[in-house]
Amino acid sequence: FFSDLQQQLNMPNLIVSCEFNPPVIIIMGSTLQEETIKKLDDRLHDSTTTATSAKKEYEKFELRRDRGPEHWYSRLDGQFCDQFGRSTLFMTIIECLENEGWKLKASNSITIEETMTDKNLLFFVRGREASL
Repeated sequence: FFSDLQQQLNMPNLIVSCEFNPPVIIIMGSTLQEETIKKLDDRLHDSTTTATSAKKEYEKFELRRDRGPEHWYSRLDGQFCDQFGRSTLFMTIIECLENEGWKLKASNSITIEETMTDKNLLFFVRGREASL
């Protein structure tokens, strides 16, 4: 199953999964430039509702190969996003990925009843698929 999924994800597609609260961001699919990951690391913590002006060292995105396809993972411990903060976080993600040529194609949002957490999926494409 995962090898088929990995082959599909090697196409010019990217899926960003965001769970709240605390915010957990998982990016899987096509590879990203190191500069894009660095921008996300630098900007995401300032996008949350509880962001402070004091600069503090936060955990950075890490590339994981556990539990299925390779993916980037970041957990913003100690942070919280209300609805406005979530919108700001989504806009930050979209802006960073658009700089690399990704276009938002679709999104989905669900509430996981067992944990009462919200999960949002952002689907990005680039290349020919971006203009369809």
